[in-house]
Amino acid sequence: MKDFKGLHTEQVERIQRTIDPESPISFAVVGNINNSIGIFEERIVPELNDSGIDFMVSAGNAVSGGGEDKYRALYGSLGHLDIPYLLTFGAHEYEDFGSFRFYDHFGPHFFSILAGNSRLIFLDSTGKTPWKWQIRWLNDLLAQDSSKARILFIGHPPMEPEANAPFDQRSDYLQPPEFRSALMREIKRHSIDLVFSANLSLYSESASEDTTFITTGGAGGLVLNNDTSFYHFVKVNVDADGNASHSLERLQVGQHEILKQLESFWFFIYSLIYSGYLNFILLLAVFVAITIKLYTAIFIGKDYYPDYDLDPSPWLQKSLRVTMFTNNYLPFIGGVPISIERLRRGLVELGDKLLIVAPRYKDQPENEDQVVRVPSLLAMGEKREFRLANIFLARIRKAVKAFRPDIIHLHHPFWLGSLGLFMRVL
Repeated sequence: MKDFKGLHTEQVERIQRTIDPESPISFAVVGNINNSIGIFEERIVPELNDSGIDFMVSAGNAVSGGGEDKYRALYGSLGHLDIPYLLTFGAHEYEDFGSFRFYDHFGPHFFSILAGNSRLIFLDSTGKTPWKWQIRWLNDLLAQDSSKARILFIGHPPMEPEANAPFDQRSDYLQPPEFRSALMREIKRHSIDLVFSANLSLYSESASEDTTFITTGGAGGLVLNNDTSFYHFVKVNVDADGNASHSLERLQVGQHEILKQLESFWFFIYSLIYSGYLNFILLLAVFVAITIKLYTAIFIGKDYYPDYDLDPSPWLQKSLRVTMFTNNYLPFIGGVPISIERLRRGLVELGDKLLIVAPRYKDQPENEDQVVRVPSLLAMGEKREFRLANIFLARIRKAVKAFRPDIIHLHHPFWLGSLGLFMRVL
């Protein structure tokens, strides 16, 4: 994806090119997109493109986190819009050091534009910008403003909804209380018509004096699919006289209550992947395969001594070529190395040919008869006596193939033993 900077400059220019000054406007407000593919990109965006509205506004949490990958995923989703868009700097845009990414990719954290006959105001509720400075700026701006309608966007709701918000916390609302009180005074003083917020997974509408406060959090993420928490967006119209009206556009998701919950959860998980359905299925298949492999390795017992019922007669009258794989060997002193050495001597006395694949230890001779020494990736233990051999070296496989063993004897079922088992099928 190509780099992108200052997108709000381009979007504002598009809005002001297509909407004449003093003209009525219509736009959509979405909240909590949360990088949603299944809801926002595939369901809401096509409706917005076909609706005839002038532009779209995100009330906050357009990304699910402030990482660069989240911003690039959002940029890809917004690329499907045929109309301009503006974003509110919200909680998710701020987290994970996302404030500088928002500034670079889109623009300032608080700003205002004139769209037709309406003044749109965007504030920073994250604490990144001092709230006293914003209140002073807002007062100076609106004291000189002559627009017919005033609409404010702020990520954290300044008012709590009447219905219980799912999973809400105190930090989900506008903080500190002094900021909330000062903002409510300015809203009343300057007769702001609509205030939009996100940050809660629901739709809520309430009035204070002549101002309507709307919390919209249904453009993505996890919702409960009940009477208050559901997928939706809001359409806003401002007529020539500056009268603002709005309508709720609810998305129909699922039928049965259980299916609604499952579909909501599916869209939430799906939005975390930022990919198409095929890539999502492929990733899911990989996770399932890894899970099955781990379950098999940990919980299912292995039979290391199967009865192959082999006829030994072809080998009784000739010498054998035997390769042994072991995770420890002389000069390391232990039961396994001593047992291997005794077995090696016994087989040699019977006329068999031996090749032992074992780790290399400190001060080990470069060339040893009948032994392939494998360099270590890691040495452990008090005296660094346990060696994790580098099983990825191609020369090990070449040496074993050149030896052409009749029998491969694994003294351990893992690591070098696993390499020996792999060599068996080559």
